[in-house]
Amino acid sequence: MIRTASLLLGALLLAAPALAARLDAELGSLRLEGRAVVPELSGLATSQSYPGILWAHGDSGQAPVLWALDLATGALAFPPYLAERFDNGASWPGLTLEGASNIDWEDLTLLDGWLYVGDVGNNGNARRDLGLWALPEPNPRATERQRPAFFLPVHYPEQKRFPAGAWEFDAEALFADPQAKALYLITKHRKAGDVRRFVPGAKLYRIPLKGPRDESIALELVDRNDELTAVTAAALSPSGRWLAVLTYRTLWVFPRPEAGARWLSGEALSRPLPFLETRQAEALSWRDERTLLLGNEEGRLWTVSLNLPDA
Repeated sequence: MIRTASLLLGALLLAAPALAARLDAELGSLRLEGRAVVPELSGLATSQSYPGILWAHGDSGQAPVLWALDLATGALAFPPYLAERFDNGASWPGLTLEGASNIDWEDLTLLDGWLYVGDVGNNGNARRDLGLWALPEPNPRATERQRPAFFLPVHYPEQKRFPAGAWEFDAEALFADPQAKALYLITKHRKAGDVRRFVPGAKLYRIPLKGPRDESIALELVDRNDELTAVTAAALSPSGRWLAVLTYRTLWVFPRPEAGARWLSGEALSRPLPFLETRQAEALSWRDERTLLLGNEEGRLWTVSLNLPDA
């Protein structure tokens, strides 16, 4: 039995990379008045409880705050009774997560009414304090600050050295699958010792949500793809049929696997991005089943209209 399990795991890790067909997509500019106030935009998530709201956060070193953007008006969403105090939003500092810290926030997602913020950035592959901040999704028009319910510490069981020998323990992509009641991370690989040099390859880990919250949870390796390079964000479509994965130079879309969680092994669609325009694209969310929202560190946002096959 042990040998059979080992062979199955070996087959999983050596699986052929996903085939890629051309993704029929059109990139359009999306102007949001609030975009300039999101320093080093790193994560996006479309609200599940408050229609028309898009959650956003900044990268490492920023304050532990969330920004709510109103897609109908393009303005920041915040409690209206605070308009006079914050110059009608001009000086709004964001929704503060009391007691939280932003070591290296990289992405956020929603699952069953809970908002999870991934403090999982690990550029130098030496962190031992990775984890997710979790809180019930706040009402952006009625909440000024909120305390996270808990911090879920996680670790890669394969990593034995800090920094690691192979730099494959950084992640900037976090997504949720409501059908499986599961959260996932996708890793971003670098040449060992050089944070500026990315190498091909990405691993998909499941984040167990059951168990003690005061102990570090071991991430579960479930898939890999040797073609993806420098993954920066991921998001599942509202129907759960499509997984969008963002890299600096390419947008990928994978179909839901027929069984299990091998999201990165399907027959993928891909589209090169105009890097000179989109540059350091690090944030991704779905507006609806045929439209993606893409953002970069400068705070610019784009809509991506997709022509996806019916099957």
